[in-house]
Amino acid sequence: RTPAVHTYADQLDQMNLAQQTAELEHFLTSPALTEVADVTEISLLQQELTRMHERLREQEVAAAHVLREQEVAAAHMEASYALEAAVEKAQEEAATEAWRAAADAQARAIEEAVAVAREEAYAEAMEAQHQTVLVAQAKAMQAAQEQAAASEAAAE
Repeated sequence: RTPAVHTYADQLDQMNLAQQTAELEHFLTSPALTEVADVTEISLLQQELTRMHERLREQEVAAAHVLREQEVAAAHMEASYALEAAVEKAQEEAATEAWRAAADAQARAIEEAVAVAREEAYAEAMEAQHQTVLVAQAKAMQAAQEQAAASEAAAE
């Protein structure tokens, strides 16, 4: 190989398929091609260009599939995060609702306990008042009996 050919071959090796295809297309449209290549060689180069175009299409299709798979994976990830957030929110709301229900139940229990305590205090007060009235009546009866006995004794 001559240094120029070696350098050009190295350059081709560094190119991706799209760049190599463009380079071959440029080469095939060059007016000097017919001076350095015969019809068979040109035909082979055109067949190679056709294969390269086919490989490019395959790469594009594969890249589109990969991109679509990445988009689907990203959509799944987003949906997963959204579901996780919704579950977390629902759990928080359920916990808040349970806390409210417990607080309401505790408040009702306290109200009921206060009502029972009031009723018991009222009943005890009424009982104490009744006992006071009974004691007062008993004392009044005793005093009346003593006065009646004293009046009888004074009358005799």
